[in-house]
Amino acid sequence: MSNLFRPCAIFAVFLSVCLVCIALPVRRAAAVTDGPESASSLPDAVLDDVTVRPKGTVPLSAFSADPGPLRLRDEAGEQNFFIPLARTAVLRDVILTLRYTNSVSLLPDRSVLAVRLNEATLAQIRLDPAQPAGEARIRLPAEMWRGGFNKLTLAVIQHYADSCEDSVAPELWTEVDLSQSHLSYDLGPLARPVALSDLGALFSPGLGGQRQVTVLTPAGPGADGLRQRALPYVAQALALRRQYAPLEVLHRDWTAAGLPADVPGAVQVLVGLPQDLAAVLPPQALPVVDGPQATLTDTGGGHSRLIVTGRTEEEVIAAARGLTLMNDALTPDSQVTFPRRDGGGGSLPLDGRISMEGGKSYRFQALGFRTATVRGKGAYQISVPLPMAPDYYTYENAKVVLKLDFSYGAGLGAGSILNFRINDRQIHGHAMDNKNGASFQDYLITFPVNLLKPGANALLIDINSQPPVSGGECVGSRGRHLMVQVSDSSVITLPEAGKAAMLPDLARFAASGYPYVGGDGRGAGTVYLGSADLIGPALTLTGRMAQAARGPVDGLQVVVGLPAPLSGQALVLATTAQLQREDFGPWAVSLSKVKAWPYRALQDLRTATTGPELSLGGLGGLLGGTAAKPALPDEEWMQQKSSLGDKAALTAFRNPAGQGDDLLTVVAAETPAVLAARVNDLIGPGLWGQLQGDLAVWGKGGQDLLTLQVSEHYQVGRDNPLLLLRLILSANPWYWMAGAAGVSGLFTLLLWQMIRRRRQNFMGKS
Repeated sequence: MSNLFRPCAIFAVFLSVCLVCIALPVRRAAAVTDGPESASSLPDAVLDDVTVRPKGTVPLSAFSADPGPLRLRDEAGEQNFFIPLARTAVLRDVILTLRYTNSVSLLPDRSVLAVRLNEATLAQIRLDPAQPAGEARIRLPAEMWRGGFNKLTLAVIQHYADSCEDSVAPELWTEVDLSQSHLSYDLGPLARPVALSDLGALFSPGLGGQRQVTVLTPAGPGADGLRQRALPYVAQALALRRQYAPLEVLHRDWTAAGLPADVPGAVQVLVGLPQDLAAVLPPQALPVVDGPQATLTDTGGGHSRLIVTGRTEEEVIAAARGLTLMNDALTPDSQVTFPRRDGGGGSLPLDGRISMEGGKSYRFQALGFRTATVRGKGAYQISVPLPMAPDYYTYENAKVVLKLDFSYGAGLGAGSILNFRINDRQIHGHAMDNKNGASFQDYLITFPVNLLKPGANALLIDINSQPPVSGGECVGSRGRHLMVQVSDSSVITLPEAGKAAMLPDLARFAASGYPYVGGDGRGAGTVYLGSADLIGPALTLTGRMAQAARGPVDGLQVVVGLPAPLSGQALVLATTAQLQREDFGPWAVSLSKVKAWPYRALQDLRTATTGPELSLGGLGGLLGGTAAKPALPDEEWMQQKSSLGDKAALTAFRNPAGQGDDLLTVVAAETPAVLAARVNDLIGPGLWGQLQGDLAVWGKGGQDLLTLQVSEHYQVGRDNPLLLLRLILSANPWYWMAGAAGVSGLFTLLLWQMIRRRRQNFMGKS
């Protein structure tokens, strides 16, 4: 009997182990996908672990202006995410992972979180108060995506009672963690050859767009002209196609032995003459060159190659310049030639760059806004772009005039309002209290011009639409009939203005690239590098400047080496060891081995009582005043000998070797590798948008950002003297008093002289 029991026991144990092994994956999948009855009504949309093969992951916070948790309130609410997809991307699979928490007061049978893609509902997740924290994974079918922007909607229906429910009760909420919720996607190769019309799609800011590109040039001094003059145009051309997203640019040299083997990125850019290209490319890959030319071809394995070439160095530079303004949609070929005009290339037209000028009126349509209509109850926001010139200035009490065309429909109830804000500053409110609706033409709003900053601005129109309160118990209106519309025929008028700015100002630099984008007759300037291995970071920064300027920066050059002195408008990328020279001594903040730092407490006290108003310096600064002096006395500075570690520093000062108003900006770190990494952190939207003052220090990932105003501002700009005089007199009223006293004294003196002469004449006659 015991002999029979032993094999049976072994068999039973073996069978149990097998059942456990089979059950474990199923249980794990259920734990991940079900959550609180997640997507039970749409089982095909929900995934298990085995089917997921992501090739890329991006958090939902990347598509939201507010990276914090998303809270969906009230009886019904929704949030839209507009997710760009590169037109050259071939999606195989997309998975949405949602992490959410719902109120414990919800009714599980009537509360649902729905997921929609391009208005099609793909999943309904039951919100269970017994399991308020959940995670759901939903497949977003590849065939439902389209090139360009796709609309992903998270919508909730929430109830806490079966009847007599307050639709805006505080317990009606569901929170989605945007940083932990993410899209995982799998991309396949493009089934057709690429053309130059695909260049913008290859560098799209969305899924499938290239975040990194490698630019290659021939080795040796013979290619110095290409590195200096052509590469900045190439970097700007590709960065502008990324629109608002940063682009990391790497640089490598090739030799007669061939292209480097360790070239990262799915797109390679070769810039060189035909004889240089022939040394590294097979004959069938060489383009037929008959002028400034750009060619885009496949190299296999989902990789592409962009060739910028010409018969001479000047033609290569002309091809790079043409690439910055080429309309991709109108270039369906794989190769394009840019014929040169007689007399040379001339200046680049500022294609697509709109900056409002003083004394002019602009319709919203000309600023890129289209008539917007919102329907239904709830809170909405409409944004109107207001791009300003980087060196716009006017007198202190100047006003901007808005003439708005908007309307709202009938049936709006109490609490329906419009709020108008400029860059988050409230300027006006309007109650939509006409029960029959209303339409307004040239609705007048004025606000101070100093609410507008250099570069990008926005008029934010906050809309809160509420239905009327109906009589009777538990009776209400759903508000589907509500409508508000803002027309693109609205007009903004700016006061008369001149061109001037307060420098140094890193916030102005980040918003518009000023002063390296030109302005007031100044050229773009030169980027000086401490060594050749900093070409890549310099091109990365150059591309970000073009994005800030919303167009190409013409004439910008990249020079390897730090000549003495550094003249003109200069931007320096170097290690701290390369800054140990006597001509760097006059700078207020030393970035060499011995550093001079201001005491933070004293600096905070100073910035609390002063500001960089343009009018503070008076007439002398704008007409060529004296050199800038340190803002803090010597006793408020601290000397220390140390390294920057893994941090980088960005500082800007009046160039002591420049002419007049030239600015010198320095980006420094301990090593070229650290400098390259910190420049990549710098161009990210989180850090770039926080720059201010004239000194910024940051660490890995953009952490521990410190910004200070170290030196006194100086003023640049010399045109429109009458407006300048009005500016200074409005900012310095004691000038008026002194002038009035002087005029009164002169009038009194003249009057006394007249009386004295008349008396003498009268006495002489008598």
